[in-house]
Amino acid sequence: MISLMYHFHGVLCDDMGLGKTLQTLIIILSSHHLDNEENFPSLVVCPSTIVRQWEYEINKFFRTTDLNCLLYMGSITKRKILHKEIGKVNKQIVLSTYNIITRESSLFKKQRWNYCVLDEGHLIKNSNSIKAKVLKSLFSKHRLILSGTPIQNNTLDIWSSFDFLMPGYLGSRKEFQKIYCKSIHVSKSRKLFWRRKKENLPALDLLHKKILPFIMRRNKEEVLKDLPSKVIQDFYVDLSSIQKKIYEMFMTIELKKIIIGYNKNRNMRGNLFKALHFMRKLCTHPVLIINDKYPFNKSLASLLKKNKKKLEDSFVSLKFEALKQILFDSRINKRANHQRFLIFCQFKSTLDLISSFLIKFFPLTEFRIIHGGMSERSKFISSLEFNKDKKIDILILTSKAGSLGLNLISANTVVFMEHDWNPFFDIQAMDRCHRIGQKKKVHVYRIITKGTIEDKIVGLKSWKQYISKQIISKENNEEISYVVKTNIVDLFKLETQIKVKNRF
Repeated sequence: MISLMYHFHGVLCDDMGLGKTLQTLIIILSSHHLDNEENFPSLVVCPSTIVRQWEYEINKFFRTTDLNCLLYMGSITKRKILHKEIGKVNKQIVLSTYNIITRESSLFKKQRWNYCVLDEGHLIKNSNSIKAKVLKSLFSKHRLILSGTPIQNNTLDIWSSFDFLMPGYLGSRKEFQKIYCKSIHVSKSRKLFWRRKKENLPALDLLHKKILPFIMRRNKEEVLKDLPSKVIQDFYVDLSSIQKKIYEMFMTIELKKIIIGYNKNRNMRGNLFKALHFMRKLCTHPVLIINDKYPFNKSLASLLKKNKKKLEDSFVSLKFEALKQILFDSRINKRANHQRFLIFCQFKSTLDLISSFLIKFFPLTEFRIIHGGMSERSKFISSLEFNKDKKIDILILTSKAGSLGLNLISANTVVFMEHDWNPFFDIQAMDRCHRIGQKKKVHVYRIITKGTIEDKIVGLKSWKQYISKQIISKENNEEISYVVKTNIVDLFKLETQIKVKNRF
């Protein structure tokens, strides 16, 4: 209520599944009762996958005389008709998507809004994107961001959010980088951190104190006392012999060329990212790189050709052997007390490979898939079938397509076959089933090829989560116990001896 009276804006960043949608609707309704001025409509912008969920909750909990919902979607012709309806009734909430608002920015900039709410507001983390610039230019009396993970990759993410909420509060982007980013991120080096600890931590502490009054955060443990626990287990596997050969060959021949080219011309960084992409796919299964558009040298092409038949087998990747073991242990083909699975991967090609793997080794198992190339309706149908039909044991999803807006509490086991640089995709993916309504303990397996780039990605994600926790959480008294090397070459290096690491 204080924020309504003094026009402060903020971030509602409760853990996912704690009712941020309903809380927001009550806030908007309260603003209409407290504000004696003209009743402007409110705007809720969200990913296309969850627009219908907003409409459902408005119609479920409120009468049209309290909150009047206008779903601004559909064809261009339909939207032209709908646009004429905006602002015609009091206490109106307009629901739309990031893509539509960006495309029709000129129309939405002309409208005066009561509340402008960004659901999954971390999607404007890139302050230079057209999407972020358009949303920041809208005129509204009140602004609110909803996000369980407001910091996704680095501290600049939070600057972009506050640039939307209260421009200038955290200074300019350049000032923010100078005061906070450089000091905080220099501590990714263990040596530098302990040498300059007194210099680095005050910046982290200052940023935490500055944004804390404008952030409301509750975690599941505080609110859902009866929510079953979530157990995360890292399942480390070795590279197979063929994977090691390709990995080492790439390190000694191709990577050297890329690094030399990158040092000479920084604009060649695209080749570096392409190499990272290649190595990540290799860690999953060698068959994924056969048709990759990568400039293989003759020896590498010869090695792939020689092992082509062998590459099709699951044992060529110990990741798939680990997946097989997890599924067998769960009694996947037996109906009594069996587990139901969400299997997440990063690439569409991996999703297809897992589908073939299940058909071959678990022919009696029914499964569904969700990926970014599917329409929103197809995604919804797949998730609905999985939730309603207990004979469907597995849902295979790409992380980005399956991490937002889906309620999949009928599953109680999550397997990550591949890993994103962004740690919060994993968190959002887990929370598809670990949320209100879950009755069983949730088991999470992260299958990681040890000593490879994947191992380093997981370590880097731990660092990002630590920074996010220090800035966003109520407490600010933890010590850094794990540090990630930032040397780009170290990301590719194949570690032969794996040391046990203390993770946050």
